[in-house]
Amino acid sequence: MERRTLLAIILAMIVVVVPAILFPPKRVTPPARGPSSDTAAARAAPESLAVRTVETVPRQDPQRRDTAPAQSVTVSSPLYAFRFSTRGARLVGAELREYRSFAPGDSGLAELIPPESEFLSYRLVVGRDTVALAEWSFEPSSPALAVGPAGAELVWRAQRGPLAVQLTYTFRPDSYLFDVHGVVTGASGGGLVLIGLGPRLHSVEADSALDSRSYGVVTKSRVTENLKFGSLDPGDRAELAGPFEWLAIKSMYFVAAVLTIAEGVPRLGGALAVGGARSGRSAPRVHVTATLAAPPGEFRHGVYVG
Repeated sequence: MERRTLLAIILAMIVVVVPAILFPPKRVTPPARGPSSDTAAARAAPESLAVRTVETVPRQDPQRRDTAPAQSVTVSSPLYAFRFSTRGARLVGAELREYRSFAPGDSGLAELIPPESEFLSYRLVVGRDTVALAEWSFEPSSPALAVGPAGAELVWRAQRGPLAVQLTYTFRPDSYLFDVHGVVTGASGGGLVLIGLGPRLHSVEADSALDSRSYGVVTKSRVTENLKFGSLDPGDRAELAGPFEWLAIKSMYFVAAVLTIAEGVPRLGGALAVGGARSGRSAPRVHVTATLAAPPGEFRHGVYVG
């Protein structure tokens, strides 16, 4: 990716995290009876793909959760320490080494991913099956990875029966951006990938209440739009119609984004945002699922956490 392109993306993200220029919140009224999360997310995908999948996506993953204990794999550079779980190859930690936390009682480096994070939780829709890859045990190519000047790759592999999945994460030493390349074999025809984001970022600000009021789901199509977390009561659903170049969850100064900006890569088809439970003064939570077409059993996207 050219540096000018990446710079343009980062500048666009900076624009949406400045509170003074945020878009007004969108209030969403919950329907009396809503569709399942998988079905609504599929409807937010491009119409040609949604027609094939929306009627056939089951509500439950037919495969059981792996019982093997999850392990942690750390990918580190001078800028960051990203931690991934072998359960689903999910991102479970993102420590920024050039930023410190101002949260009360925390004087360490800024950690953006909370324990309950769903970020990079993958589900694969093929025909009538929805497979929760986030519940699979993946084998990493390395137990730890130091990103050198030339960059580095971390390859994850998992298989159940005839269905095999390989995820390749490619890192840069001087950027919070990394690339994801997924290959699925053993499934007939194309598919749809559901990518989890949310339910929030971990606050590292001195005023967590002020920070939480800036939480939002940001999308970039022809224009950049921000759906504030506070506009969604628990159970409220907002269907965000794409296609999108990128989609992010944000706090006051930080974002975690999925990007499909490379030439020839299918754009994010859309997203579903569902208001999560709240408890007292705790920060609002929103469960976000983005859709991405994988017609030949292959998908690509970028990830930015910073």
